[in-house]
Amino acid sequence: DGMTSMMSLQIMAIGVNFRDVLNVLGMYPGDPGVPGSDVSGIVSSVSSTISLPTKSSAAALHIGDAVYGLLMGCMGSGITATTESGVSIKPMSIPHVEAATL
Repeated sequence: DGMTSMMSLQIMAIGVNFRDVLNVLGMYPGDPGVPGSDVSGIVSSVSSTISLPTKSSAAALHIGDAVYGLLMGCMGSGITATTESGVSIKPMSIPHVEAATL
């Protein structure tokens, strides 16, 4: 529908990669951007109902949903992002710590 919405995510786990390590040490050549990208967490607020494409159908995100994906700058306890960011519903069978590494 072209509508941009916002969501807040309570971060449960992040995946730290080599770029992140070099970034915080000030050793990354060039501009690495903000540290952190791989994340798993729980939706803590939404500005409206959010539709995300999935393999089978569109799913709506709601407060309390567990998600995982890529959100730049996710090192912290929470993050706010647009709904167009790269997150998907986390399968219940995968713990947050593992989901942040996918």
